[in-house]
Amino acid sequence: MYNYRGYDLEVRADIDEDLLVGKVYGIKSHIFCYGETLKQLKSNFCDEVDNYYRRCKEKGREPEKPFSGKLPFRTDPDTHRKIFLAASQKKQSINAWLEDLVKKYGLKQYEVEDEWDKVLEKHYYVDSDPRFLKKLLNKR
Repeated sequence: MYNYRGYDLEVRADIDEDLLVGKVYGIKSHIFCYGETLKQLKSNFCDEVDNYYRRCKEKGREPEKPFSGKLPFRTDPDTHRKIFLAASQKKQSINAWLEDLVKKYGLKQYEVEDEWDKVLEKHYYVDSDPRFLKKLLNKR
């Protein structure tokens, strides 16, 4: 993924139109950008995020944050007790222990590597559906 100021860019490609379209995900506001090259798309993405910050400031509101760092987690009492004991043995808080556990074991399966990523040196989602782009560009 391409990230700027904490915002991640989802990229779609329209092969017929030779156009890349990006959308920020993880927030309710709509931030879109497009370009004919990855370099142009990334530049336009940064400009649009900066414009979003400017518009928020003009309206006197805080920009949305895609991820707060707070993750609600519910479990049964016995599992809660076992987590507490395991964290205590490591002299960690439950949050620190769970974060270490997720980083060590839970995220490895989601690390994506394929030939497209190696070429771009980033992680992008690519879609060649031209209806998406025409609908999106008509909204601008």
